[in-house]
Amino acid sequence: MNLPKNQTKYIELEKIHECKKCDAVEFKIIKQSHRGEDFGESNEDFKCKNGYILTSVAFPENGIMKAGKVFHPRGSDVCDDDKIITCTRDEWSIIQECGAEYNEHFRIKDEYVLLSDLWPKWKAEGFSEEEFRDVFRSLGCIGYSGNNGVGWYWCNIDDVGLSQSLARYRIRKSDIPSMPEIVIPNCPVCGGEGELLRSFDDKYYWQCENDHICLLGPSSPTKREAIRLAKKHIRFNKED
Repeated sequence: MNLPKNQTKYIELEKIHECKKCDAVEFKIIKQSHRGEDFGESNEDFKCKNGYILTSVAFPENGIMKAGKVFHPRGSDVCDDDKIITCTRDEWSIIQECGAEYNEHFRIKDEYVLLSDLWPKWKAEGFSEEEFRDVFRSLGCIGYSGNNGVGWYWCNIDDVGLSQSLARYRIRKSDIPSMPEIVIPNCPVCGGEGELLRSFDDKYYWQCENDHICLLGPSSPTKREAIRLAKKHIRFNKED
């Protein structure tokens, strides 16, 4: 089966019929991603906080809540997937609780990171803070705290902007964008290709690659800053 998003293992139950008078519930396990020894954390058992154990066996309909607080999801026999399982109403409540805990345990937890924690790395790469903010504005949605880290909610960036302290914004680690590629501008004077070189003092600078060197940009410790300075320099010279 295809696992739901953010799940590493999964089980889904469906109640077929409930008889209050006879205190019985009929249900089926309609989805189960792992069986046998792969069912639990390291074997066929999954111990729940309520003291019950989910364990994967081939014929669950033969033993519900038997052998001391044990519920048997189905095991390796796929041909028995449609078998109806019967239990009491109290057992059904417990089974549902166990199934929910199982899915929660094997759910991939979202990990978040503050933009204020990401910013130093981007700054070291030569991004200005406005360039950094522009990259994250393009994501569309972001986690926002209106109270300095207390009470987070997911919102549209257009609704909250991205002009406040970076510590008020966060994103999922899986959503962190890659740093944009460095684009080296061409020479506006001769049309030749620009190139980024490294000086003797370990700094970077832009220049026109033609031998006569139409233009030469200021140097900087980072490539991106050198490009940014060169663009200002190029615009200045082009206007002249």
